[in-house]
Amino acid sequence: SLEVEAKKRKLNVVFLGNVPHHDLPLLYRAADCFVTMSLSETFGLTCLEAMMCGCPGVVPRCAVFDEIWDERIPKTWRYNIDPKTGICDGLEAAIAAAQDGGREWLEKNPVKMTWKMAADELLEQYEKCIQLNMKKRQTLKEFVAVADHCLRIAICTLVAVWVLRKYYYRPLRRFMTQFGLDLIP
Repeated sequence: SLEVEAKKRKLNVVFLGNVPHHDLPLLYRAADCFVTMSLSETFGLTCLEAMMCGCPGVVPRCAVFDEIWDERIPKTWRYNIDPKTGICDGLEAAIAAAQDGGREWLEKNPVKMTWKMAADELLEQYEKCIQLNMKKRQTLKEFVAVADHCLRIAICTLVAVWVLRKYYYRPLRRFMTQFGLDLIP
């Protein structure tokens, strides 16, 4: 557990457990830095809360946090974590970097994020994905149009041949043989 690891490393850490939401701003403001170990959080709300209260946030490098925080916080506040072993690489350096001038950095570069901004960013990402797929969709649309056209021609041809053989083959053959023409086998 984290508590065992903190004791083993002789870290000055306090584990509070579940804290009422209204008490969080005071705790964030009193903390030297906020460290999250989560690799599966979808938005990083706890990090956002901490940094909006002026507490430097140390976050792992992973797809979701790279997308959210890579351009918003100093690279030195990031660390690597192996999802299989849980071994952290660079965590102590990231904590030291966040504690060394982190609050001043946040005062000069406040993290600004609202749900509308998050929704707009997500919408922009979806629109990029749609645009990236547009050429494939257009190619598929053209292929389906050509295949549809060819299939219609084939079906019409088969129906025409069937109608000709069913209703016109015998009369046409009789007519041709009357004149001595045997062109139809």
